[in-house]
Amino acid sequence: MSFPQPDRKQMAEQKNSRPQLIFFSTEMKIPEERLLEAVKTLVPEERFEICRSKKELFQRLRLRVNNSFIAILFVAKNDDLEDILSLKELLHDVKIILVLPNRQNHTIAKAHTLRPRFLTYINGDLSEIVAVLGKML
Repeated sequence: MSFPQPDRKQMAEQKNSRPQLIFFSTEMKIPEERLLEAVKTLVPEERFEICRSKKELFQRLRLRVNNSFIAILFVAKNDDLEDILSLKELLHDVKIILVLPNRQNHTIAKAHTLRPRFLTYINGDLSEIVAVLGKML
């Protein structure tokens, strides 16, 4: 019994049409803009998607086809973290870079439940995020 071979051209086109990176930020202030510009040096714009709300992030995560996504989650305020935590099940197999608004123990404890690959803070060194992302790609 022979099985039909997958159409390699179609698979390649499908793979190239999907973003590899999700950038979540509800605000676009100077730190977010600087990080986004740095990300663009590593990932072409057509390979990532920007989500500005919990609803956009939910829709994007729900529609993903494979498990090879990286998400940079820029948490400007604790409410954003709560929104992200409500999507925890959809983020289970996503490689997460998490940027937190503060260093408070309860914020860090909640953040770790997402099992991020890298955790840093808004006032941290953006070059560290870019270096980690470069290794993850």
